[in-house]
Amino acid sequence: MPTEVLEAAKASDRWRELLAKVGPAGEDPYFCPEYLRLNSREIHSTAVLFAFHAGEHSWIHPVILRRIERVGMEIMTGGWQDVASAYGYGGPLSTTDDRDFLAEAHNAYRRWCREQHVVAGFVRLHPLIQNQRWIDPQSSTSIDRQTVSLDLSGFSLDRMPFDAATRNMVRRATRSATLDFSVDDRSINAFRTRYIQEMEEIEAEAQYHFDQRYFSGLFTSLGTSAWLITALSGDEWSGSSMFFHGPQWLHYHLSCSNRPHRAPGIGNLMIAIAAARGAAHGLQRLHLGGGRTTSPTDSLFVFKQRMSSHVHDFFISRSIYVPDAYQSIRAAWQAQFPELVDKYGSRVLCYRYQS
Repeated sequence: MPTEVLEAAKASDRWRELLAKVGPAGEDPYFCPEYLRLNSREIHSTAVLFAFHAGEHSWIHPVILRRIERVGMEIMTGGWQDVASAYGYGGPLSTTDDRDFLAEAHNAYRRWCREQHVVAGFVRLHPLIQNQRWIDPQSSTSIDRQTVSLDLSGFSLDRMPFDAATRNMVRRATRSATLDFSVDDRSINAFRTRYIQEMEEIEAEAQYHFDQRYFSGLFTSLGTSAWLITALSGDEWSGSSMFFHGPQWLHYHLSCSNRPHRAPGIGNLMIAIAAARGAAHGLQRLHLGGGRTTSPTDSLFVFKQRMSSHVHDFFISRSIYVPDAYQSIRAAWQAQFPELVDKYGSRVLCYRYQS
């Protein structure tokens, strides 16, 4: 069959089988059906994988398909939908770079999008895979920011490839903090409560807020591939970080801290400990991600950069499949939320931001 469309809830085994065709990169957790399902939290959203096959080659694209029910008070008729990658990274995967094959795959995907009344799509591409080479050239693809990673070959706490100041921060935190690696319900619930509280304090966008199902489901679906590191300073909680990994790479996923009781260097220590565990598991790289903004002087990015060895370009891709319908939906959003246009108007799925 030239095309397949799989739902994560109904065909997870076939989904994983197709990912395995790509090799270890395809088995990264960001592409797995369980992770896509966890990220399809909204009503009328479905985690799906579109696959195009020709001969021995396949092009596959896991996305979240979402109904556009209303914009503000206006009900959207026509059954319109959009597609987006899950939180973090995603995009298409391919078993070949052959241009003719990719052109056929892109045509098939665009045709499917129009059949499903998909007006637009937004994809965060995977910095370690650099899979922008497999994206449809009719999409608008650009560098959003940079991310960083740490090479884990030969890494150990005795041989940390950081500058002197960062090494001193790790050692200082080692003397003042104890670490806990429990992933029981109590630890997961405590992390969720603290993480949500921090997101509210910094007024983070809605995409950074996760429900209880997400946190517990992440550890249930990924099992021992998901780690939670909790740091204590005496009897006080100081900070926590979540990581997960596939066959090649460890990812720094979510983190939060108790600012009044945060021991100096605690963030450095949790990353260093995770890196050491990753190296012991035979993983190649710890991907730390980027900053909260696109600025190269973003404080979070600078912090991560000090604990990294490599810099990666992070691409995003925007697509419009049904221009007339898209413009109509966009106009309805602009009319009802003029106060949001300056902040979100440049985003292809701007209508998803509603006050």
